[in-house]
Amino acid sequence: MRGTFVGTVAAALIAIEPAPGGLIVVPRDAPTIQAGLDLSTAGDTVLVQPGTYLEHVLFPEHDVSLASVHGAEVTAINGMQSGTPVTIDRGDHSGTVLEGFALRRGHAEDGGGIRISGASPTIRDNIISNNHATDDGGGILVDGGGAPWIVGNRIDQNSASSSGAALSLEGAGSVVVEGNEISDNAGYYSGAVSASASGRLVFRDNLIAGNSSDHGSGGVSISRCDTALVVGGSISWNSGGGKGGGVSNRSTATEIRNVDIVANHADSHGGGIYHSDYASDERALTVLGCRIVGNSSASRGGGIYSEDGDIRIEHCTIAGNTLDDPSDQGAGIYLGRPSSVPTILGSIIANNVPDGIYGYDYNDKVDVDLIRNLMWGHSGDHYGNVRPGALDIIADPLPIAPDSMDWRLRADSPAIDAGLAEWEVPEGGG
Repeated sequence: MRGTFVGTVAAALIAIEPAPGGLIVVPRDAPTIQAGLDLSTAGDTVLVQPGTYLEHVLFPEHDVSLASVHGAEVTAINGMQSGTPVTIDRGDHSGTVLEGFALRRGHAEDGGGIRISGASPTIRDNIISNNHATDDGGGILVDGGGAPWIVGNRIDQNSASSSGAALSLEGAGSVVVEGNEISDNAGYYSGAVSASASGRLVFRDNLIAGNSSDHGSGGVSISRCDTALVVGGSISWNSGGGKGGGVSNRSTATEIRNVDIVANHADSHGGGIYHSDYASDERALTVLGCRIVGNSSASRGGGIYSEDGDIRIEHCTIAGNTLDDPSDQGAGIYLGRPSSVPTILGSIIANNVPDGIYGYDYNDKVDVDLIRNLMWGHSGDHYGNVRPGALDIIADPLPIAPDSMDWRLRADSPAIDAGLAEWEVPEGGG
């Protein structure tokens, strides 16, 4: 569809340093963004003046940079509720950049704001807001082996009738999602991010907050991917209508490192984190140096729920998590039928209601390697159906302000330097 430009254009261009190649300015050299892209050749930059552009933009097969002069606050591509504002699906696009636009009012089956299929562009410093997908990817959909770098965007108030209201990775390649603010998105099966049957994924330093789903995870849902690394940033105040209020991890070798997972809720299990290896392919979850605080679930695993899989928890603070049903178990950590012996070491497990750790394996106690953990302040048992750790200590960890979910430790805390000397404790760890 050819676009229409609405807005006031400055008479003169400000000084711009273009990328190598030619420079095409919209609307000076072409009346619409699509017309500017159609004029471009490989390596060109299409530079767009402020305004609102009523378009459905389709990138050409060659690499091209599409950028705004003054940023996303004053330059918008409006999908008019009748299609996807930006599609990148022809060519590799490893040198393509989309930067500095507000992408709004898209409405499509998949990819309400942006659709990337089989391509690997850079999506940087955009606002992707108020788009809808009747299937997957309300804000962004990546499929067909696409491997973009998605960095520094604000992705909010999008919706999806199926999965990934903010971002859906369905059969994607190796994707990096870094430094984005992902908030207030709502989906049916997953609220913020859904990743399924994709390659090596990296989620780094993202702020993921206030997202919701009707029947799945509110925050990040990962299933049947090769590997996933979730490092830095925070996942907080998300609400899931199913399992995994903050994170749901299924049959994926995943490491969650130095992430604040705070005040999430699940209507089923795993308020903070839900993990299951139902495919029995020995893909473990490692949780390292995280604060898992103030989460809740309807039953089992207010902080962490793991079943039928391998899990290792190191140097974490798991505190102040609760169960809606006080007669249930595992407010801090619930371990159900682990496929190998779980390891929990050097962590603070405190003030969870009603209990700290609970293991379930039919009629047997669950073997858990518990090493140098600090247990404190549970209204019920510290250990339920698991044997206490021989080197665990029972002591008040002396957090700064637990009532406001600030579990940083006071200088006189007995948890400081209580681990083994050879352990390297990550920043933010327990």
